Amino acid sequence: MFGLPKKDWFKLFLFLLAILISLGVFGYRLYLEQQNMTVELAYDHEEILSLQAYTGQTQAQILKMLQRAGVTSIVVPEDTLNNLTARGLATWVTGQDLLNMARFGQIQNPVLLALIRSTDVVPENNYIMVDQVATFQRAQNSLINDLGPERARVAGRNIIEIRGQVNNLGNIGLGIDEAIIENLKIYKFQIIPKLADSRRIDAVSLGLKIDAICALTGARTLIFGGNEILGYGGNLTLVAEKMRKNNVNFGVIEFMEQKGSRTLAEYLPGSNIGVHTVTSAQLQRMTKERALDRYLLATLDRGMRILYLRAFTNENLAKDLLAYNEDFISTLKTRLERRGTTVLPVEKVSLGLNPDFSIIFSVFISLGLVPVFYFFLKLFFKNLPENIFWWGLVLALLLSAVFWRLDYFSQWRALMALAVSIVFPTMAMLTQLPKTDDWPADKITFRETLLLVLRIVGITMLGALLIIALLSDSYHMLKIYQFRGVKLAFGLPLLIVAFYYFMYPYRIKSLRFIFKRFLQSKVTLGYVLAGGGALIFLAFYFLRSGNYQLPVFSGEAAMRNFLSYVMLVRPRTKEFLIGYPLLIFIFHNLGTVIDYRYKWLFFTLATIAPISLLNTFCHLHAPLWVSLLRSFNGLLLGVLIGCLLNWSYKTAEKVWRYIF
Repeated sequence: MFGLPKKDWFKLFLFLLAILISLGVFGYRLYLEQQNMTVELAYDHEEILSLQAYTGQTQAQILKMLQRAGVTSIVVPEDTLNNLTARGLATWVTGQDLLNMARFGQIQNPVLLALIRSTDVVPENNYIMVDQVATFQRAQNSLINDLGPERARVAGRNIIEIRGQVNNLGNIGLGIDEAIIENLKIYKFQIIPKLADSRRIDAVSLGLKIDAICALTGARTLIFGGNEILGYGGNLTLVAEKMRKNNVNFGVIEFMEQKGSRTLAEYLPGSNIGVHTVTSAQLQRMTKERALDRYLLATLDRGMRILYLRAFTNENLAKDLLAYNEDFISTLKTRLERRGTTVLPVEKVSLGLNPDFSIIFSVFISLGLVPVFYFFLKLFFKNLPENIFWWGLVLALLLSAVFWRLDYFSQWRALMALAVSIVFPTMAMLTQLPKTDDWPADKITFRETLLLVLRIVGITMLGALLIIALLSDSYHMLKIYQFRGVKLAFGLPLLIVAFYYFMYPYRIKSLRFIFKRFLQSKVTLGYVLAGGGALIFLAFYFLRSGNYQLPVFSGEAAMRNFLSYVMLVRPRTKEFLIGYPLLIFIFHNLGTVIDYRYKWLFFTLATIAPISLLNTFCHLHAPLWVSLLRSFNGLLLGVLIGCLLNWSYKTAEKVWRYIF
């Protein structure tokens, strides 16, 4: 079978089974992505008030503008003492300030005067006066639920007294104003409540609060403000239960570290939606185009389904801020629709595999990886005993069971994915690059070169398929869990390829002698410069392999924008500028331009291509079609640049020989 001896047929069967399962998961993910092409444009209600203040327009005019531009939903934060005071709906003073004002006769309000005359005002207490009856009642109930009746009490008509100092008093959630909801429903906006965090509220009050807000707003999605998810510290199970009961999704805000977010997402599999936003402070420093690029990238590259928008209020951007904001939103909607998305409120997002199926598939894939790892080891140890394979199967089954029993199966899948990310790019290079010093560089055709490159890509893509199958769950696809070991996946294949082609098979027996001779050799300026250059390259390579550790140069940013515009999805720079061009150049110049003594160095640098290719598919949050197109674009552009590099070198060499 396939030229393999009978003893290897079972190994092949296990591997093919793992690949078939992976292809099924791959197809299922593509199907789900086609179903999840709806994007929700949500606007912050507090930004509406801010825009109202900056433009002088009425709230009705701004809401009509948002409706025209394509906004589908309004994010309504809970009222707090801070925003009630800012909107002029509440007066909040300390007892100390109240006594000082009374001493100088500065209090004219009869309610406050009556409070001072009838009650012992305590300097360290806080006093809150709310005129609107409904708002007062809501604030009173919320403060009592949060602080308890012994610390929050009614101290007079429309006055609430808070005894003692309270941390974060101004940000305690006071519920949502029913009048705001009714007004927004006139304009057919979907409501997304944004709940304030608090650890003090008891379980009963917390459950009633979520039920009441969901009933009032008819929400399909909840998001949370502050540094902690409401319920963090012991009540997240209750929050998840209430959200399931009310059939609402959890809006997971990208790049926002909130305590309890990951746990709540784990409690709500299948009900998590990715939300992307730009803070108001960041937005004021952006141009409209830059903000558009950021939101489009979040949707198309990372699968965010809710775009949480804020207002441009920087008066240096435009004279007519209302028109500027309308143009921004309508342009965003138009560009989203051109890319195939539908702008509507999101009801549900189907992400990833059923958790039970995911476990079963992962066990079979783990078994299918055992023969791969066995053959990988045989590249270094040709006489590897056959029983190593069988012990590997037993170990894979045993570890799968142990990790599952300890409720750490996600860690087992992550470990398998990391192993795949190291082994497959390495194996692609070790099995396809020449090992002997008789490479026919002068005779090799472009077709043969392309086939060699495609074989390296094909082996690497098998690894990508396996990683997709192992990690295609909603947690990885929303970046709640992230691929672990990125630096190892980028570094170890380089080291293994360098070691293999430098030492194996001829020098491995003399390893001790080579190291001894190396340590005794004289250090020259050339060695120092070469070592320093290698260190700088490796530092740059590793730092640019993570998320934004190094800044992008202006020229590179322009190139990225151009490639994104021309090719729809920008290929990875490491692939089309380093990896693939080097592979093309190596296949046409090994043994002539490239001395066999230094092939290990060129092979190591060329390994960047399969490493980067596989890493593209480790970004589980990215839609598969984006990763596929990015990889194809990198291959196409890299091969073209490689051919151009090779032709340029050959031409320059001929010109040099002709002249000199």
